[in-house]
Amino acid sequence: MRMPIGQIVPKGGSEVTEVYRFRSAERLLGESQELERQTIYFASGAQLNDPVEAMRDIVWRGDRIAWANLLKNYVYCVHRAYFISRVVGPDLDFEEHGIAVEGRWDQPETPQMGELFTEIWARVSEDNYVTEFAEEIGGMERDVRLHEALSYLYAVHPRALASVQLTYGERGIGPAPDRAVLVAAMNRSRYPFAEVEDLMSQIDLDKDKREPVHEILPHLLASRFVVDRYRRRKDFGKPMGVAQRQLGSEFPALYLKQLPALLGPKWYAASFCKTYHSPAMWAHYAKNHTGACLIFDTGAVEDDLARSLHLEAAERKGLGRNERQDCRDYRFWDVKYQSRLPEVDFFRNLGTLSESVVMKLWYTDEQGNESRCASYMQDGRSMHTWRDKHWDAFYRAAFTKTRHWEYEQETRLIDYGHHSDASDGDPQLMRYDFECLKGIIFGINMSEDDKMKIIEIFERKCREKGRSGFKLSQAYYSPHYGDIRKF
Repeated sequence: MRMPIGQIVPKGGSEVTEVYRFRSAERLLGESQELERQTIYFASGAQLNDPVEAMRDIVWRGDRIAWANLLKNYVYCVHRAYFISRVVGPDLDFEEHGIAVEGRWDQPETPQMGELFTEIWARVSEDNYVTEFAEEIGGMERDVRLHEALSYLYAVHPRALASVQLTYGERGIGPAPDRAVLVAAMNRSRYPFAEVEDLMSQIDLDKDKREPVHEILPHLLASRFVVDRYRRRKDFGKPMGVAQRQLGSEFPALYLKQLPALLGPKWYAASFCKTYHSPAMWAHYAKNHTGACLIFDTGAVEDDLARSLHLEAAERKGLGRNERQDCRDYRFWDVKYQSRLPEVDFFRNLGTLSESVVMKLWYTDEQGNESRCASYMQDGRSMHTWRDKHWDAFYRAAFTKTRHWEYEQETRLIDYGHHSDASDGDPQLMRYDFECLKGIIFGINMSEDDKMKIIEIFERKCREKGRSGFKLSQAYYSPHYGDIRKF
């Protein structure tokens, strides 16, 4: 199920011959030195101006087996996070460190770790709690979206964390937990399926109106947690550690933010525009018109009408070498604007995991029964069809945004699976050839000093490259057109 090496993105790239990239003066001339180094920054999904893109519109259409395995994966992640926090310390931030959603409880690092999780999982499910929980969710036979799934995890989390703490305490590898608190957590009532479903049935809510009801519940809980933390801070005189806070109340949301990693490789985007005329774009991305807009000339991809930019791996600052041995044409893809982001069925699109792992850990229960979610894996032909649809949908999601962003007229370069996570502070950079840079437009409010620095850089680069000239333009507001123009 892993993506084939050299996977080609869907056809339909941009036919533009000139693209624009808005940048602040700090980005161009400051520490990043983007102009001097001729670099383009590829942002991860979480770093984009709309991080919702990285989450996508995930729906869970699972049966009892799929849901039970999701809950088992969740309990395993709580166990791993608690263990790591004990080793690293209370200042560990799981939002930065990550949560091992791809973790395999069937392949523990040591036999002792395997025994530890087996005991934790048995404790969680010994009274059929998880079984009943999964059966109720799987028996609804309808789509479960993000906020509803979050509500379910909020219901499971106290029990999962209590089981982890009890087991660690009994084995002498963690502090002895407060029994009263743990008993309360273990006895906490589950998400009120019947009550919520009956209520919505009585008032005859259709599908479009049911979703907002489920969206409200987790946010009410999150608001309560904020107040609880404030009171605890006042009582103890200091805030709790980051890891303690996240494990106590934020873990379900952090976990769901990590789950898209199972759908496909991490992707990165470099954003350009098909026009420089929008005052809003100058305000947002050129720091209130004090920055500039780079004009890139694009080339055709072989005989295709689609346009591209030739890039190579940028030299990592301070390393004196290329982190990536990559030099190729990156195709421009026009962003599609829709009322909603593309929908993806989570349980049937676990594309980063091998077929054997998906079948073993997600589609099979402890008695050997198979989930109906595995129907597409019955034969080679079904798998081939699934693979084509899966990767086509994955790539299209990488250049789809909601209509709220339509004014940007964005076109993108997409990269996937090659970059590091930049955990060491190094950004994801690619380098363009100076010949690709056609010109630059100075912002209305750009300082004279910044303009002189830019002209000096271009003069030197043109001399070094034997280039006869470079196009410099000044932006201005046109009352006639009601937008930004250049001269």
